[in-house]
Parts: sequence; C-alpha cells; structure tokens
Amino acid sequence: MAILFDKNTRFGELKRKINKINEKKATLSVIAFLLFSFTGYSQNHQHENKAPDTKEILNLIAKYKVSEAHSEEFGKMVIQDLGGRTKPINTFSSELLRKVSKSDTYEGMNSDQVFISMTQFPQYWYNVPIIYMKRGNDSIRKIAGIPSNVKYASLINFFDAEGNYKLASYLDEAYRAAVPNSFQKDFIETDKKVNLLYDALSGKIMRVYPIPNDTNNKWVSYLEVSDSTKTALDTIKNLIPFYLDAVSKASQNNNYKLANSILVGLKNYQKKYGKETMISDEK
Repeated sequence: MAILFDKNTRFGELKRKINKINEKKATLSVIAFLLFSFTGYSQNHQHENKAPDTKEILNLIAKYKVSEAHSEEFGKMVIQDLGGRTKPINTFSSELLRKVSKSDTYEGMNSDQVFISMTQFPQYWYNVPIIYMKRGNDSIRKIAGIPSNVKYASLINFFDAEGNYKLASYLDEAYRAAVPNSFQKDFIETDKKVNLLYDALSGKIMRVYPIPNDTNNKWVSYLEVSDSTKTALDTIKNLIPFYLDAVSKASQNNNYKLANSILVGLKNYQKKYGKETMISDEK
C-alpha cells in the first residue's frame, strides 16, 4: 500500500507522467487559436487549409536576422529553466536548436539568432519546417500528414483544423508503458520536440527576470508579470518588448546601440537581484 503512494516509486513516476500528459493536452488544445489567427488559414477551397508560403516566411525571417556580434551579447544573458537552473541563453538556445532540428544552425543563423527571431516572430515560426523527423517510422508522418520524403516538419503539422493535437491519443499509452517499444519511443521523442518548440514560441520560457527577494529565487518572463509586484521588477518588466522592437530596427539600420544598452541594463538587474542563483564573474 505504501508503494502506491510513495512519490519515489514506479507508481509515483507513472502518476507524474500521466499528469504531465493531461497538462500538455490542456495547454496544446488552445494552440489552434494562435496558429490559425496568426497565419490566416482558410477553409473556403475544397476543405483545404492554405498555409503561408514557406519561402516568403524564411525571406522575412532572413530580412530581420540580427548580426552575429549582437546575438553573441544576447547569448550571454542569463535565463532560468523549468528546473530552476540558471544558464546563459546561448546554452539554452543551443540545446533547443539541437534537440528540435538536430543541427547547430538553421538557414544560415546560429542558435542565438534563431532564438531572437522566434521571440520576435513566433507567429511565423509555427509554420517553419524545423522539427527533425526520424527516418524509419512512418506512422507519425501518416498521422501528421507529412510526406515520407520530407525531412523536417512544422509545428502546425501536428494539429488539425480544430486545434486538436494529432499525437495525443497515442501518447497516453506510450507514457504509461513500463518499457516503451520503438514505436512508442518515437512518439515520446517527437512529443518532446513539439513541446519544447511550443514553449520557446509561447514566450513564457524567457525567464530572464529574477523576482527581488523571492525566497525560492524564482525568475519569470515578462508575460508572467501582469500585476504590480511593488518591487524593482515593475520598472523593468517591459524591457523585453522594448528590446524586441529595438533589435528589429537595428537589423535594418545596423545600429545596435539601443539594443545593446537594453541588454546591459537587464544584465545589471540580473546581477543585483539574481546573484543567489548566478555564477560569479570570476567563475
């Protein structure tokens, strides 16, 4: 009886996985609104959804690509992950790109340039073919409606016209399996890629603001700060939106003075209020 309720046993692990699936379903079920409202999908012609032209999207992304020098400064900024670990954005962006695309670069951009672009234009990245599809198991391709010869899929491929997550029913069984088979492992691996990319595009993963004097040393994204905290966070919470506007203009006129100064201000804030979880300058 004790085993059934002990969180450190196999039963506890299965319970956490099942809860995680339910949370994913609740979160991913609303993604359709974002996908279809941003991309202007239509069902007026033979029940087909006409997606924006991939080439046009990639051209727009390339147009606003920031310089490598500035992306390097951006990559030095610290971010806190879901587990509470602080790390340079460069570390996070590298992990993100490699896990999702199996590559260190994408369309001539390094991982920091990609992450900046994702934060700027999430509505376009929903349609960008960046999710690497493993060869050998065509079941996922058939379910998602992806041709067998396509190497990369878009996030939008995994949702139907009503916003339902196409892999959901298969994941329940896969996560419950004590020893997943190769078929189930592929579903779990693809699910992790989809969720990681979604988290990056949602903006909530940009946890760059340490909460002053927080007992748990928690950091938050600007999307999580809606009410007044009556701390220094209130004066700095809008820096990321300002930064995104500044960096978009800088990519066109090659003047990164304002964008760089915003990063300096944010880094100073992090050093002052997030020092408990950050490594020292000497280290």
